[in-house]
Amino acid sequence: MGPLAAGTYTTQLFRPRITYQTPDGWANLEDLPGNFLLIPPGGSSEGVDAGTSDYIGIYTSISALAPKCETELSGTGRDPADIVEWLTAQSDLKVTDGGPTEVGGLTGQVVDLSLREGGGLTCEGQDFPIIPLFLGRAPSELEHAMIPGLTMRLYLLEFGDGTLAIEVDDVAGGTHLDEYSELVANLRFGD
Repeated sequence: MGPLAAGTYTTQLFRPRITYQTPDGWANLEDLPGNFLLIPPGGSSEGVDAGTSDYIGIYTSISALAPKCETELSGTGRDPADIVEWLTAQSDLKVTDGGPTEVGGLTGQVVDLSLREGGGLTCEGQDFPIIPLFLGRAPSELEHAMIPGLTMRLYLLEFGDGTLAIEVDDVAGGTHLDEYSELVANLRFGD
């Protein structure tokens, strides 16, 4: 939909449908069957790809990545509790468990994540350390990692036989997480 005026909107392609509210200046730059993206004022899709822009991403189905660069973690469950357990076990991640949560009728867990000082690994083509976090499972298409300077609030919600994820990224050290979480609190999932 591109730039949005303040108001209430409903996704066209993303499943389950999302009804969401935004203040003026936000933009909807992705509405696909498994991926949905909102960017706050001053952000950009180029910045999302480069890790220099805040955003809220919603993904129908994810699973954890191995602490290697491109391998799905085998043997790890796909439900929210298993993913939180895996994240908490990663020594290079600072994980703050926010406990149980409910968003738009879906239940699960929420955690805040950041990279520990000096932590991470350098994957091919990367100039800085990362921690691979999760990848999309059909219909979601993504491969996300934690990078230096990023703080992420990750809502992991039970959906179907897997986990729907709401990723709130803040490149300013987490100063905007509470503001962005107000948008998340107003999400409603439909059929």
